[in-house]
Amino acid sequence: MHGIRTTTTVEPSALFERAVGPAFATLPASIRTLHETSGHSFWRGQASVEGAANPVAGLVARVFGFPRAAQGVPVEVRIDADRDRSIWRREIAGSRFQSRLSSPRPGGRVVESFGPCAFDLTLSPEDGRLVYRVEGWRLLGVPMPKAWAPTTVTNEKEDVEGRFAFDVEIGLPIAGRMVRYRGWLEAV
Repeated sequence: MHGIRTTTTVEPSALFERAVGPAFATLPASIRTLHETSGHSFWRGQASVEGAANPVAGLVARVFGFPRAAQGVPVEVRIDADRDRSIWRREIAGSRFQSRLSSPRPGGRVVESFGPCAFDLTLSPEDGRLVYRVEGWRLLGVPMPKAWAPTTVTNEKEDVEGRFAFDVEIGLPIAGRMVRYRGWLEAV
């Protein structure tokens, strides 16, 4: 009537959903639920841990607070999330460590920070899993060679009982595995 047109654009509010884009909707419900929850959430479950491959990797693992080898141990994860960041406080078998995910960008890109280290990650939905890949990193804000970057083989999926399941392996280029922890979580 007056030539005025209104459009509404709804932008996803969750960090992971914003980074991954429309493919986020193809992931299993347990993964979407964990990553879509804003504010404070608390998750409990169980994990098995493979410790460091050698004393050098073990020393670095201790600095970050990664757990030692153990089977069937309790896991607690507290997540404080808003539109632009997500702080994960993990406790596995009494070992505590945390990271902060931020800077969501199209193409599945986010930044995960552990203390003085920041990692440029790509999150990729593949065969019902969310796969994490390290694309670059910085130490104290200084870009570092990718060849020196810690390695990761990380994915999230839904287990046969419909729970959020994780498999995280973190290593060093020469020293090998610092830690591998895998298990499941449920919302508390």
